[in-house]
Amino acid sequence: MPSADHYAVMSTAVQSMLLQSGEDGAAGTIVLLPSWPCSVDVSFKLWGPLNTSVEVVWAGGALVSLDVVPAARRSAVVFAPCNSTASAERAPISRAF
Repeated sequence: MPSADHYAVMSTAVQSMLLQSGEDGAAGTIVLLPSWPCSVDVSFKLWGPLNTSVEVVWAGGALVSLDVVPAARRSAVVFAPCNSTASAERAPISRAF
């Protein structure tokens, strides 16, 4: 039987591939898909800094939907450039959606 610790490590690693806190500390920037290959579809809902919920659907190398709660925190959400091993390309970090 596998150890529960292995699941926890895997879960944390996948979450870090999908969402990370920015380097600005108290400002609470949320970086989405920092280590996720652009060619891999994903749908998730995770909590970020400053009690922010982020729900994302990424499919076909493009953003399908983004829901940020509270809505006032949407300006703090940025996308990381595509993972270099992915076939699709994502624009450099940008606040424009």
